[in-house]
Amino acid sequence: MAQDEINNTVNAEVLIGDVDITIFKSFPDLTLELQDLEVKGTGLFSDVTLASIDGLLVTVDIKSVIGGNDIKVKKVGLDGPNVHVKVLEDGTANYDIMKESDDVEEASTDEGTEGGFKLALEEYSISDGRIIYDDISLGFRLDLFGLDHTGSGDLNDDLFTLKTLTTADTVNVIYEGIPYIDHSKVDLKMDMEMDMAASKYTFQENELLLDELPLKFNGYVAMPTDDIDMDLSFKAEKTDLRYLLSMVPAEFLEDLEGVDIAGKFGLAGEVTGIYNDSIMPGFNIDLTVDNGRIAYPDLPKSIDDIFIQANVNSPQGMSMDGMVVDVPKFDMRIADGPIKVRLNLKRPISDPYIDLDLAAQINLDNLKDAMPLEESEALNGSITADIKLKGAMSAVEEERYEDFYAAGELIVIGMNYSSDSLPYDVVIDKAYMSFSPEYLELGQFDLKIGGSDLSANGRIDNYLSWLLKDETVKGNFTMRSKKFDLLELMGEEEEEGTAETTGEAVEDTIALAVLEVPAKVDFTLDAGFDLLVYDNLDMKNVRGAIVIKDQKASLRDLKMELLGGTVNVNGSYSTPKDSRPLVDFNYDVRNMDIKTSAEYIHTIQTLAPIARSCTGKFSTNMNFNCELDNEMAPVESTLTGSGSLSTGNVSIDGFQPLVDLAQALKIKELESTSVNDVRLDYNFYDGKVFVKPFDVKIDRLDATIAGSTSFEQDIDYVMNTEVPTDIMGSDATAFLEGLSDEANKLGADFSVGDKIKVDVLITGTIDEPKITVRPKGVGQNIMETVKEEINKEIDKQKAAGLEEARKQADLLMVEAEKQAQVLRDEAKKLSDQARAEGYAQAQKLEDDASDPFAKIAANIMAEALRKETDKQADNINKEADKQANQLLNVARQQADKILEEAAKI
Repeated sequence: MAQDEINNTVNAEVLIGDVDITIFKSFPDLTLELQDLEVKGTGLFSDVTLASIDGLLVTVDIKSVIGGNDIKVKKVGLDGPNVHVKVLEDGTANYDIMKESDDVEEASTDEGTEGGFKLALEEYSISDGRIIYDDISLGFRLDLFGLDHTGSGDLNDDLFTLKTLTTADTVNVIYEGIPYIDHSKVDLKMDMEMDMAASKYTFQENELLLDELPLKFNGYVAMPTDDIDMDLSFKAEKTDLRYLLSMVPAEFLEDLEGVDIAGKFGLAGEVTGIYNDSIMPGFNIDLTVDNGRIAYPDLPKSIDDIFIQANVNSPQGMSMDGMVVDVPKFDMRIADGPIKVRLNLKRPISDPYIDLDLAAQINLDNLKDAMPLEESEALNGSITADIKLKGAMSAVEEERYEDFYAAGELIVIGMNYSSDSLPYDVVIDKAYMSFSPEYLELGQFDLKIGGSDLSANGRIDNYLSWLLKDETVKGNFTMRSKKFDLLELMGEEEEEGTAETTGEAVEDTIALAVLEVPAKVDFTLDAGFDLLVYDNLDMKNVRGAIVIKDQKASLRDLKMELLGGTVNVNGSYSTPKDSRPLVDFNYDVRNMDIKTSAEYIHTIQTLAPIARSCTGKFSTNMNFNCELDNEMAPVESTLTGSGSLSTGNVSIDGFQPLVDLAQALKIKELESTSVNDVRLDYNFYDGKVFVKPFDVKIDRLDATIAGSTSFEQDIDYVMNTEVPTDIMGSDATAFLEGLSDEANKLGADFSVGDKIKVDVLITGTIDEPKITVRPKGVGQNIMETVKEEINKEIDKQKAAGLEEARKQADLLMVEAEKQAQVLRDEAKKLSDQARAEGYAQAQKLEDDASDPFAKIAANIMAEALRKETDKQADNINKEADKQANQLLNVARQQADKILEEAAKI
């Protein structure tokens, strides 16, 4: 080697240890941590440290950098890297930290020229790596833990062989929430020919062991342009069925350790063609299983006679609509119960064609003899299925039911499932479903869940569209129940507290989980429950309609008996994606018991805390909306609504504000009193209940009351009243003199006669009220002030509601105008086309006429044809105008209704 070659070469080893990289979108949050970084170089000059910052150490031979343009790195290694790549649902990635710029300067490279720079690398490695790729936009996650990887070759050459060794202690692949590869091990030895000039990479010797499944790859991947050209094939080298089942996710198959698995399988496939933004490559996958058997240890029966033939073939194209899934055979016997499936699926995107034949006879009592259940689990009953479907989806959509064959039945009898993990048994006495091209009919369904029962029947009209095209499933059902306890359905969870040192027991609490309303469901349920239990409330004779659509459950004219009264409910409960549950209800309550309502209904405790001290009945018409928390309780800060309330004879005992008022007015009878014929209106928003001024008779006091109660139980009320002096106590003299002195000082006209007029200000909290009594002349404007404040808040809420309603109405009309214009535009296209075709036919009649008499006849016929064509074209436009106007009228009626409803609030 020449002396100058030595001087211009650095033989370096680079070791980067304990790398922890976290990158966020914005620069201020950028964290880049390189620990234990060490760069060593050897050359004619001594090593020079260029940088040393918090563990970042770079040491190179300074002469090799200054004196030449070739730097040769023998090895680069990452020791213990921890890399987490995350892509959000909108495609934003945490590695994308570069600022966007319109001014992009193209960098020029002059390789091989004087002053150029070359960096050669012989070997790289990763040891004990932890790499996570989490792509929420695709629903895909890849975990590689305990990753060791080495690669070597003349990486600076245009054509070289890259030799790699890769092992990983743990590999997880999760797609759409399902772990397809779960805690598997990987061992890969692979050599690839790297043609850098042509951007072509060809598999040579390779061996992949994924857990116990060995695979081999052949072919190449080329990227000479933005397109990716590939010709790849793979196959399993061994044919034991065990190796295939070792890859089945635990979600679908129990732990296979100690299981006797017999049979052979074949797995092979290929991917060929171009891949880019608009073209998918073709692929073909073959799977066969021959005479398979799975026998769990210590179980008397097994899963036998497993025969599978399956092929998935998709040609290259702009989509995978050409894909054909062909499963001519999928047979097995589970504990002597046969299952036979045949499937052929074509055109999965444009017009799915399905040919399905499914037959099964399963005795659930025998399943425990062939498949392991938990020790506490029990399963009984039988399932029989015989289902045949054949035809194209278009035949169903176009109601050509004679071109689509669908028949069969699914029968479940005596199914009983119990487990320690469930607080109740689940029993299906009988379920019967029959299939036709138009609908799936549920002829009978009898269910028991613990102490609850439910019977249902009905039909689903578009189950095929839901099955083949993932469209919304629609149905109508009738449901009946003698008793249905929603706590059992939602999951009752008791949290036991530990007793205090005083020995007092801590009460159990029940946490309710959020009940999700399913998406892509459009069901109408005619519901009838003799007894419906929810959150310890017994609702009797519940009758009404429940509509489930767009993740919203709407109640329509639902009537029930509750807490001694009757309730009529209209409204909705919805669970929007990535949001809290929402409720929007209107209640018409008649003659409900006040004290019991306050005891069981949290909202009443919040809105009307006086109810806990009352005995009697009340009626109210109330509308409200709010969000619910994760325990199905109202989020008070979002609670808004209004209503009116009326009562008959109500006794009040121990309500602290009245107790303190009795002491302030020196009237002991007010501590335990009664009120008659109360009528009041109220609104609630911004965490308060605002009560409009209303007249009430409290014992012998005629009073007008108005004010507010906050959800935190702060109170702010004013009461105008006349107090008969003869009911005041013997110690009232000093109190009356004090009122008189206060009035005289302020110049008010105040005298003590048979009655005294006072303003009572009630502030503080429900439990600790503050009572202030003033002469009427002093506080005469207080009530007007309260009225003004309440009206201001009400007007503000009305204005906000009307503005939102106007926006919705305007949006509705804009959308209707768009649809109407589409109708008119389409009609114009059709009318222009009809006119052009008719005129062309008329012209052809005239052109084809050869003699004078024929020409005269042709002219007459052509003119008549043109007139008829004009008439048809005009009719097309008129019909479109009619439909468009009808559409606009319906939209206008809906918009007016939205505004009308908003104005009522």
